[in-house]
Amino acid sequence: MGGLIQNTQRVSGGLGVVGFIVSLIGLIAGFFVQVLLVISIIGVILSILQMKKGKTGLSIAGLVLGIIGIVFFLIWIGMLFFVHGAIVPMINEELTDGTACVGALAGVSIEDACKGRSNLEINLNYGNTHIADEIDFTVGSSSVRESSSRGVSNEKFILDLDAKVGDTLQVLPIMSGRICGVSDSVVLVDC
Repeated sequence: MGGLIQNTQRVSGGLGVVGFIVSLIGLIAGFFVQVLLVISIIGVILSILQMKKGKTGLSIAGLVLGIIGIVFFLIWIGMLFFVHGAIVPMINEELTDGTACVGALAGVSIEDACKGRSNLEINLNYGNTHIADEIDFTVGSSSVRESSSRGVSNEKFILDLDAKVGDTLQVLPIMSGRICGVSDSVVLVDC
């Protein structure tokens, strides 16, 4: 029985396997950011401990996955700060402007409008919510922007605007330089 006995020594990879599995779970569970960071750090630590005992493929894979998980966490945190710092203020501004426009749209109506010889005569009614800074009067492709007087319920405008009887006049309130939309419209009649 003179066979050759081969003595192979295996380096135990228990911590490497556990580090790999924990890092993989951390990466998969990355949708839950708090879990991602904690599990990824544990996976990195376990993988490093195994690598100190002897390198194994799974401990290196666990280390890499753990680092990727930590990087994903940092990217997620960076995006959170970006959204909070840049996008949320823009949304708040749009909501504030939109709320103001709703009041302006509801408050401006055409009491009467007619086409004179060379001008348009327009009477606006502001109701109780006169908050528009300016009014844009539009007929077809022609328009003119006029300042509106605050604190009055009615206001008369005489405009030099290219229009004829039968054309549609649209009134668009303007808040902080932003046209809110068509508040009212009327077909022009002869004065």
